[in-house]
Amino acid sequence: MGEFNVTELEPAPFAYLTRTCAARDVSRTVSETFAALSTAFATAGATPQGAPMAHFSPGADDKVNVELGFPVSEHVTGPLHIAGLSIAETYAGRAMCAVHGGDYASLRETYDKMIAAIRAAGMTPAADMWERYGGEGDAVQVEVIWPVVF
Repeated sequence: MGEFNVTELEPAPFAYLTRTCAARDVSRTVSETFAALSTAFATAGATPQGAPMAHFSPGADDKVNVELGFPVSEHVTGPLHIAGLSIAETYAGRAMCAVHGGDYASLRETYDKMIAAIRAAGMTPAADMWERYGGEGDAVQVEVIWPVVF
């Protein structure tokens, strides 16, 4: 895990699918949903304009709402919407960010350390957070993006 940095993020068009699942099923849900995203992008003849992202927010009955997708160019949002994807924007505003390297199973440790760093800096973590995925094979990295308020 790298350093924690507070940054101001700019929005980008985001094409995504929404899923709700139990926390223990997030990894499986993410994998399955990215296959459906690939089909929708192929149907629309569109190409992602950045790394895949996931937006997590609390759901009812201890479930997690997950919006999975990609940043896209504005000119392809219409065809992507027709292909079944929702269109919104990525998070805009102040967030604490860190890059988690290593297995996905230890990502919870990064989240725990990040929440402690947010509170130590006198900020409040939002109820929702984002992840951006990069790398391949054993070099997979997850950038954790946690919106904060002072």
